[in-house]
Amino acid sequence: FSDLGLGVALIQKKTLTEEDRSTVFWVNVSGGAAFTLLGVALSPLVAAFFSNSQVMPLFAVLSTSFLISALGQTQAAILTREMSYRSLELRTIFATLVGAAFAVLLAVAGFGAWAIIGQVICTSGASTLLLWTVSPWRPSLSSFSRSSFRTLGSFGFKALVIRLLLYI
Repeated sequence: FSDLGLGVALIQKKTLTEEDRSTVFWVNVSGGAAFTLLGVALSPLVAAFFSNSQVMPLFAVLSTSFLISALGQTQAAILTREMSYRSLELRTIFATLVGAAFAVLLAVAGFGAWAIIGQVICTSGASTLLLWTVSPWRPSLSSFSRSSFRTLGSFGFKALVIRLLLYI
């Protein structure tokens, strides 16, 4: 859900404009924020389902990973399009190691389940930070385009449906 299928649309499009990139970025961030808010709102229901009130803050904080990941998805798609696989893989390895180290520190300090949540958030944050460091592209708020969204969204929606079906 972090790129709503639009990253794939950016990769496959023959020529990209600034409007395409910025539109995808802002749609992804909006989607990430919406899923984060949905996760926070649903956290009491998830806690009730598990009959454990301690699940509520865990689920709410974990939901922030939607927004954190969404902030880097456009940069990841651009780097994939440019075939910067070395940068992408080094970013993944480094972020995974940072997240793992943070999880071990939290676990040793006695934070229990928070170590797992901390690992996910830390890995997502490190990954997004590295994507912003490696990618020279920055979004422009004034470059959002409805026509670009319609074009990319058509392809992206199909990619998202396929991903959901594969997941199911």
